[in-house]
Amino acid sequence: MSEREILDQLVKAGKITEGDINKIMTPAKRKLVEIVHLLMCTKDHDKSECSWYIEEQMDGTWKGPDHLQWIEKADDILRGSNMTIEEAISGFDYIRTVLKDAGMDGCLELLRFVLSSNPTKLIPESNTKNSTGSSDDSSLSG
Repeated sequence: MSEREILDQLVKAGKITEGDINKIMTPAKRKLVEIVHLLMCTKDHDKSECSWYIEEQMDGTWKGPDHLQWIEKADDILRGSNMTIEEAISGFDYIRTVLKDAGMDGCLELLRFVLSSNPTKLIPESNTKNSTGSSDDSSLSG
């Protein structure tokens, strides 16, 4: 039985919640948080505006304030996107590789902006469907 199957059984039995599972710092979750920090942190690390790399050298790294901040941001992204940790890592790795290979620092800045925005606000409300299934925006109809 896989780890996920065991966790699913524990959730079904009421022993743990999905929130409990999301708090577990697995290697995959750590990697996701590291990627989110790498892509989104705009603070000057040379001037110690961000303590991420200082916390990396200390005991209790993942309990440091900057690490806790980025764990929460990664959790927000997972909740907002309904992706698994593995799906998010795969997507971010692909985006990061493509942009880095293309030498597109400006695109990385755009990605940082998009990721820092409220994902539910990226699609204008006028483009959503109403309860009848038709679009509220007449320009979208054929």
